[in-house]
Amino acid sequence: MEHSKNRQTITGILVSMILIFATFTILGEAVASHASPLVVDDDGEASVDSSSQADCDSDTTVNGSTTFDSIQAAIDYDVGGESHFIIVCPGEYSEIVIESDDGFDKIYGFPGAIIDEDDDGDNGVDAVEINGVCSSTDRLILDGFEIKNGEDGVDVEDSCRVFIQDNNIHDNTDDGVKFQNTDDSWIHRNEVHLNGDEGIELEDNSNNNFIGSNRVHDNVASGIRIDEDDDPPTSINNVIAQNIVENNGDWGICLCGSEGASNNKARGNRAIGNGADVTIGGSGNYKVEGTGNILTSNKALSTIDGRDGFRIDGSGNTLKQNLAKENGGAGPAGEGFQVTATGNTLTKNKAIENAGFGIQDDTAGAGTAGTGNTYTLNTCDDNDAGGSFRAAVGPGDGFLCSPQNAPEPP
Repeated sequence: MEHSKNRQTITGILVSMILIFATFTILGEAVASHASPLVVDDDGEASVDSSSQADCDSDTTVNGSTTFDSIQAAIDYDVGGESHFIIVCPGEYSEIVIESDDGFDKIYGFPGAIIDEDDDGDNGVDAVEINGVCSSTDRLILDGFEIKNGEDGVDVEDSCRVFIQDNNIHDNTDDGVKFQNTDDSWIHRNEVHLNGDEGIELEDNSNNNFIGSNRVHDNVASGIRIDEDDDPPTSINNVIAQNIVENNGDWGICLCGSEGASNNKARGNRAIGNGADVTIGGSGNYKVEGTGNILTSNKALSTIDGRDGFRIDGSGNTLKQNLAKENGGAGPAGEGFQVTATGNTLTKNKAIENAGFGIQDDTAGAGTAGTGNTYTLNTCDDNDAGGSFRAAVGPGDGFLCSPQNAPEPP
């Protein structure tokens, strides 16, 4: 990077920090005080000068600032019990570990700051590991880095109030971002791509988290996955909102697991062309295996041959005002909405130009038109196989779409 670009003010970084603090002030939470910034530069020569500028080309230390040549050294530095406020200059840095006794660090990277686990993930080392960090009054922030070549890009365990934001996370051998037993945290405005398993995964009792405004694409497995194997399910009350999830090998967004992730919300997401790996059966844009989930105003667009827009394999879920369009490629299947469990409610959804049916319901019961689910004011238009089909009931009176705009098959 040119030297003229390396002298950058802290102002932009502080604006991001203030916005985060303001969010929690609105929620009635106090803003903690922080020590003076620590500066990290891979040549160890950056400084904070008297006009509050971070000078990444400095060969002197002024104004009493402390400069480090690694992020880990700054994390480990004793600031008298206060949280670290760390500014990282452009450069390439090795993996970092943040644990409970390190405080609640705010770590901001200038453009060109890279965290690269040197061994390409072969030795099981995560690029960023956060473990046991939790406070009711403070938070940890990791902002503005390129993060690559770890086992997981960012692995957060047994923690709370962790903000992973505005990072480019790619080419890790397992997940891009993984939360385990982690609550009240944000994964926000990141690009997460080209990782060897899931893009973003929550599991093992991770609750009340927000996954928002990320672009998650071209990961080997699912884009965003909440995976719950406990009975009763314990990864609950998470919100997945306003993400673009595209061209992932398995599901775009999956509320998954042997017991099914439950009581989560997905709203305003765009899932496009997921299920791209032809070796994975039954994949597509959205899958719900749990109960009590609410999906509102999401779009499922353009899966490849035979992939569904929305697949509902759990009971007691609500789908409202979602759009499934042009799923299934050249067919022969690929429904807009496929429902295989009972007790779900679908209201004001649209299924348009899908290769299979607009809506296919595989259940039977006392619900709409002899199914085990409730359908109200759903629209099916120009789907190749027909508007709707009740597989367990057979053809007959009572459509699941209004208007149907294509007959049920004979």
